[in-house]
Amino acid sequence: MANKKSRPIRLTKKDKAEYKRIIRNMNSKINRTNKNFGVDITSELNMPSLESFKTRKEFNEWVEYGNKLKYNQSFQFVKNKQGVVARKSDVNKLVRKQNAIINERKKLKKRIDKLPVIMDKIKLTVGERQLGLSEKEKRRRGYTRVPKKFNFNEMQSQEMYNKRKKQIEEKSDYKVDEKLRDMKANYMRTVNESLNHDGYEIVKAINEMPDIQFYEMYMQNESDFGFEVWYTEEEDQLYQLGQSLLDLIKQYKPSDMVKE
Repeated sequence: MANKKSRPIRLTKKDKAEYKRIIRNMNSKINRTNKNFGVDITSELNMPSLESFKTRKEFNEWVEYGNKLKYNQSFQFVKNKQGVVARKSDVNKLVRKQNAIINERKKLKKRIDKLPVIMDKIKLTVGERQLGLSEKEKRRRGYTRVPKKFNFNEMQSQEMYNKRKKQIEEKSDYKVDEKLRDMKANYMRTVNESLNHDGYEIVKAINEMPDIQFYEMYMQNESDFGFEVWYTEEEDQLYQLGQSLLDLIKQYKPSDMVKE
């Protein structure tokens, strides 16, 4: 006796009418999407022939798929005033990813900005020291910057949207922990290149520091030991600079948050 599940499907008049209705709706969606947004989704829709269905289960699953299409944001599009087109699912995903990046950066910035620094014998915080600096200068000096929220309506061209989409997707995969780790690695490489063998003990000491602890120390002493000083100081002064940094590392007391 043949397995019940493997029996050929017997399509009723109601089944055939449902099939025609769904196919008709799919064709209408294809035409509307092409007309309103200039996007052809024909190849993305599952539009099998009626004869291709082998089982009732297969047919019912396709019917369910077809009826849910109008709620599927992957096939819903938006267009802004500049004529930029995007899938609604992509826009919503970018908003969520960018908000996650913002929250992560805010948390780190709040932590770092309240750290104390001495500038021209005046007690300040890291946050106060960066007041008045341009975004370009903050980036160059390693300050934690909080990006703007993603706003699809601000996209001026399709090229601009695609570029922004790629940036957000890449940044969402590049977590703060990785950013701090890479910054510390770059700093160790800079010190090593400047001091050669004389920098071994310093690099070793930095490597043993937790990444966040190094970043805290760096931001509190960025004016004295920032990346640029290793390239701008005279060669005979680099050794002394290295010894001063080593003394700082040995004496440095991490914030309470690092000691948790």
